[in-house]
Amino acid sequence: MLLSLAKSVLYRIPPRNFRTLAGLTVLYMHGLVRKHEDERVQRLHLTVDEFRATISALKGWVNFVSIEEALRLHQMGETHKPVAVLTSDDGYVDNHDLLMPVAREMGVPLAVFVSTHHIDTGARFPTYLTRCFAYYARAGSYTLPGLDGPLVIADDDAARNAASSALGAAVYRSDQTGVRNLCAALIEAMGVDRQAELDAKFQSDRPMTWAQVKAMHDAGVEIGAHAHDHAILHRGQPKAEVDHQVLTSKTMIEDRVGRCRYFAFPVGNVAHIGPQALEAVRSAGFDAAFSTISGTLRASRDDYLHPRVMLHRSSRADAFNFPFVGLRHDRAVAAKQAAIKQP
Repeated sequence: MLLSLAKSVLYRIPPRNFRTLAGLTVLYMHGLVRKHEDERVQRLHLTVDEFRATISALKGWVNFVSIEEALRLHQMGETHKPVAVLTSDDGYVDNHDLLMPVAREMGVPLAVFVSTHHIDTGARFPTYLTRCFAYYARAGSYTLPGLDGPLVIADDDAARNAASSALGAAVYRSDQTGVRNLCAALIEAMGVDRQAELDAKFQSDRPMTWAQVKAMHDAGVEIGAHAHDHAILHRGQPKAEVDHQVLTSKTMIEDRVGRCRYFAFPVGNVAHIGPQALEAVRSAGFDAAFSTISGTLRASRDDYLHPRVMLHRSSRADAFNFPFVGLRHDRAVAAKQAAIKQP
């Protein structure tokens, strides 16, 4: 109740009078579309209009800076400054075609974390394939690797939403071999031609090429690593797979683009990062790494598990709630970072 009262008061007072509440926050998103073809499949993407409105609203609270500048402020203990960083994960083509020019136009520095296998091959991401299957596969019962039982899809929203959740959970908990097997089975069950039709429909979820990643780097965008196959580096991943995912992503970016100083863990919350993944990222020589633990840099106690906050689709909600990120989440950040490090 007190928080609701504080928000109601804050909403009536100019943001500049409360800017220091915002602290130092790293935001993350995934991509932009001009218009959604199907929001269920393209749920990771904001529209250009939503992005413009959200960033415009947030600029009433904070100044946007680069990752490098934000980490400098963090190291100096100046995390009370009203500063934000914009990052984007995965490496979708719209990051090059839409996000980069719009962010530049709005004066916002940008960092993009890319999964190098997908950049190298053009292969779609596993969670995209699961959403396509859940919402576009024919109704029926499917036996798929990584699921505890048959996946039943009926032609109603509840059943298809449940199928999407079940397939997404399978990706999150499986090792990378299991994820590859599941993706191959989804494409086979969908039909190669039908999957190609969906891929043509959902261009937003197509990865960039190396030429586009290099063009972003040359334009001043910070390019970081997001694992090789977008593998979720949880405790169930074999150590050899974890090392491969981390080292390959850094090496390929440095060979084809330029420096690679930062890493973002795919999915990136407590259940999705194991202690051996944390050690692999440290040992690979990254300057810092980022999770999706919610909070501000003020609360971070580990340079390789910095928290981030997801950029939402509602500009009013983001502007209204942004100063309270620290109050809502910071007390839990250190405990979540410690939980990842436990053997």
